[in-house]
Amino acid sequence: MPLLSVTVKRLLKATILSMKLAIFTDTYCDANGVSRFLQDMNRCAFEKAKKIKIFTSTTKSHCRYTKNLFNPKPLLQIPMPFYPDLSLTMPPYSKLKSEFLEFGPDIVHISTPGPIGFYGKSVAKEQNLPVAGTYHTDFPAYLYKNMKLSAIEKVTYKVMQNFYSDFSLLFTRSSLYLPIVTKKVGVEPSKVKVLRAGTDTQKFNPKHKTLYDWSRFLLPREGLKFLYVGRLTKEKNFRFLLEVWREFRKNSSVKASLVIVGSGSEEKLALEFARYGVYYLGHKDGKELSFLYAASDIFISASTTETLGQTLLEAIASGTPVIVSNIGGHLDFVTPSCGVIVNKMKIEDWVEALNFLSQNQTACKKASQEALKIASELSIEKSFEDFYIEHESLLKKEHSYR
Repeated sequence: MPLLSVTVKRLLKATILSMKLAIFTDTYCDANGVSRFLQDMNRCAFEKAKKIKIFTSTTKSHCRYTKNLFNPKPLLQIPMPFYPDLSLTMPPYSKLKSEFLEFGPDIVHISTPGPIGFYGKSVAKEQNLPVAGTYHTDFPAYLYKNMKLSAIEKVTYKVMQNFYSDFSLLFTRSSLYLPIVTKKVGVEPSKVKVLRAGTDTQKFNPKHKTLYDWSRFLLPREGLKFLYVGRLTKEKNFRFLLEVWREFRKNSSVKASLVIVGSGSEEKLALEFARYGVYYLGHKDGKELSFLYAASDIFISASTTETLGQTLLEAIASGTPVIVSNIGGHLDFVTPSCGVIVNKMKIEDWVEALNFLSQNQTACKKASQEALKIASELSIEKSFEDFYIEHESLLKKEHSYR
């Protein structure tokens, strides 16, 4: 019996050391923070020679990292109702399953509660594999922002409960979402972990400030540059942000431009506000995005629905002071020392914040230095290490029960 016990322990150790992890996601090649995070994690897995494969199905093209990726063409792909920036996809299930079985994972991670996420959960249960996941997006809050119907919000939380309730491990992107995941989504607190925030601190870095000149983007060289990067949608309070900017420009003598990067259902608003010094650049990535973050004077976001705020993380990693709301997961890493946290959703309070930073170079310089200090501990490599170790621990725990 002791010999058998030693053999089992050795087999278990061998399994953990060669752990194969399958990640199912409905968003990988989209222009959003979740996609960028997953691509960064995928790069870390490849560089560290970890056996991870990502399963998705999309025709979208914002994929800057495609190794370890299985992405068959979808049978059907339509915009998600009330959230058209994401897609509802019908993947070729037989191809997904064939690749999944050939890969032979020990554990499955579900990144999104969409058709591909549901299928990943289904095939994991079929193969009797442990299931983990990440609560990347607060869909009930987004739907409420768009529809203002509490009944829809409650129904969506019920769907989330049914989806996540039997996960063995669920990550939140910030500590502020722990109460939502445990109380509203109903996941047992012992199964919930906060995943350390992380971004590519080499891509988002002050050193990129000299890559280009503002004239490359048809902007005036003189004057302050405020930057917004993200979806141009109602749930991101995009219209409110533009209204704040209009009032700021009307009553300030400071020369300043608002640079808008992203896409979404409200992108026409950016063009309507062009006469107030708003410059809409559309989607940007790679070195251009690195420059825009690093060369901007101030980053601004009025969103109150961030589970983390990947763009805010990218901004502080670039040494750019921020103006943000006092609601959202970004408060895990954004402190008042990084810029200004606005306590109310009143236009005059936001205008006051813009005036303060635009007229106070000393405060901006100090905020930039503090932002870089915070970001130095938030690399994607550290986030990936935590992510991988938690899955190893889960696999070890699951094996000990069997």
